[in-house]
Amino acid sequence: MRETIRQRNWLRHLAVALTYFALYSALRYVSFSYWFLPASLRLLCLLLLPYRYWPALALGEMLGLGRFSLQCYEEFGLTGALLNLVPRIALVMPIVRWCRERLSLLGPRRQVRMNALLLCAMLLALVTATYDWCFLRIMPVQPGQSPTSFVWAPRYFIGNYLGILTMVPLVLMLWQIAGETPTWRAARTRLGGSRLALEGLALLVPSLLLLAWIAVSFKDLGQVARMAMFLPVAVLAMRHGWRGAALGGFVASSALVVVVPAPYDPVTLQAEVFMAFTLSVLLMLGARIATLHAREEMERMNSRLALQSAQHGLYLGELRMQQAADTLQDVGTAIHHAHERLLDRMRLFLPEGEERRYSRQAIATRQEVFNRVNSLAPRAWQTNGLAHLLQEGSLAHALQNLGITYVCDIRGTGLAGFSPGFQLALYRLACEAAVYVHEQISLSSLRLRVRAGRVRGTHWAVLQMTGTPLRSDDTFLPSRRECDQFRERLGATADGVGGIRHNARIYRGTVHARATEHATRLSLVIYDGDSLSGRSH
Repeated sequence: MRETIRQRNWLRHLAVALTYFALYSALRYVSFSYWFLPASLRLLCLLLLPYRYWPALALGEMLGLGRFSLQCYEEFGLTGALLNLVPRIALVMPIVRWCRERLSLLGPRRQVRMNALLLCAMLLALVTATYDWCFLRIMPVQPGQSPTSFVWAPRYFIGNYLGILTMVPLVLMLWQIAGETPTWRAARTRLGGSRLALEGLALLVPSLLLLAWIAVSFKDLGQVARMAMFLPVAVLAMRHGWRGAALGGFVASSALVVVVPAPYDPVTLQAEVFMAFTLSVLLMLGARIATLHAREEMERMNSRLALQSAQHGLYLGELRMQQAADTLQDVGTAIHHAHERLLDRMRLFLPEGEERRYSRQAIATRQEVFNRVNSLAPRAWQTNGLAHLLQEGSLAHALQNLGITYVCDIRGTGLAGFSPGFQLALYRLACEAAVYVHEQISLSSLRLRVRAGRVRGTHWAVLQMTGTPLRSDDTFLPSRRECDQFRERLGATADGVGGIRHNARIYRGTVHARATEHATRLSLVIYDGDSLSGRSH
């Protein structure tokens, strides 16, 4: 059993070494000293693979350096071949381990600390560039060749650093997206349908193609076009954070290498330095923007959860009021039956007029209990729906008792599809609006308009309450007692338009009130669902 496990472990290490060798050879084939992509492979493997596979990575790089060591043997001898065979990945392993453990370069939930990543990239580029330059410096000079200049050190540094910036952020972005989705197919679907991919195809690629064409076709504008290749990357970074900078940096860096005039031209080195600097700045700026976006999204989520909790609490309050109304209904029924039995027993001892008076009082008491029950929890909503409740429920009866003409106009996709809590909230807001308008002027008529619909999975409702005074120049206000009775009849609790606005905000709604000589109007809109965010007024 142990021998089998050991064999499997050796096979895994061998597979890692051979895979790294194949990738290293392929990337080195398309790389240059001023754009060295194997440096990105080193850092990615050291970041994403466990420590136990690091020796296999060093072995794989030694296999990749074997062919070049043979060339060094022919030119520099055995010492040069052995020095070239030293895997650069082994030199940078302590740096990457320190960044992983001390700087937490890769945090929980696959978070990437961009400042730590850039620092690690600079240190890796510095170490490998220093070793390569020292290797060339100590090698004997062949006849007819000049000694190795110090100019090669910054070339090696820029080549390794820009190679890391070209691929590492992009691969880490894909690795992060893969961790956020359950399957690779879901990750591919999410990435293909994301706005970043669409804007990359629609904005980044055409812009860089245009700039590359200008750099190749117009020699005078070539350097300006190469320097301007960072502009589309900056746009993506501002919109999508460091992920936009990662995608844009990969495409822009690749395009820059294609249009450089010559491999070791000073203009090429200037363009490479400028691109490396701008990508570093944009990655840091993009990381900050991504942090702000995440914080904003968290605040939006917390606000949404708070609204959902408030809506749920409001609905639970309605259910408790319904329970209280049921209890009150039972108590009222029991009192009415007890009153009837008492009248039956006392009928022989009461005068005929007195008996009728007591009967009317019993009926009035029962009706008052029914009105109180209706103000706590309207019964018509459960049996006939919200539309019938608004048209012929407690609001219509209360206005009819006051001699006020009431008109209710409901249009839209229907209120039946709304959640129960939303329907009750809409009814309560209609009652609050009616109480507010009634307290402002002496009414001759009251008109309620309700419009309902659905947009992107979210239900919305618009409510408009318009009150018409008895006369246009009438300044008479209803009495305080009449207002209190009307408020109690409808079960309204809000204090003015401010209270209505506060209740509407629970459903992300807005409220507007307006008074003219001819009418007093209160309008509001509320949303049922999480797809749209209402505005606070």
